[in-house]
Amino acid sequence: KDPHLNSVLRKRLEWMKALLWIFIDPRSTVHGVRDTKWIAASAQVAATATRGPWFARQLRKWVWSFIRNRSDIPDNIYGTWNTSVIEDEDIASAIQLHLQGLGKYIRAMDIVTYLNSSEVRRELNLKKSISLATAKRWMRQIGYRWSKSPRGQYVDGHE
Repeated sequence: KDPHLNSVLRKRLEWMKALLWIFIDPRSTVHGVRDTKWIAASAQVAATATRGPWFARQLRKWVWSFIRNRSDIPDNIYGTWNTSVIEDEDIASAIQLHLQGLGKYIRAMDIVTYLNSSEVRRELNLKKSISLATAKRWMRQIGYRWSKSPRGQYVDGHE
């Protein structure tokens, strides 16, 4: 087993291998089936995987793509499409600048209040404001840390 393959990709490759094996194996139950052998083989693998017709279609798609181009493997894309707005340097620096202007002690609610302004949202090209929970995550992400005194406020962790 290649340690560089994540578990989702490894499992997909194993299911693709199973589909190809069942398709070519003369002892398989789909071997005598004429026109629908490919579909029947993928359905059998999907059933073995306790999955349905959608998974069978995905298997066929992955295998055909791999046959056409050996470097085209079904990558695990889970989580790759989610990016945080705070990762935009312009937005992060605008928020940091605003927070530094408030003094030493600030709250996550200060970010929410700042982004509630339609003028600020228009300037930063944001469609809506953020929740308090999101503001707390952003505070940690941009380097602020929680301080117990004064109560409920963050302290700039930068030196």
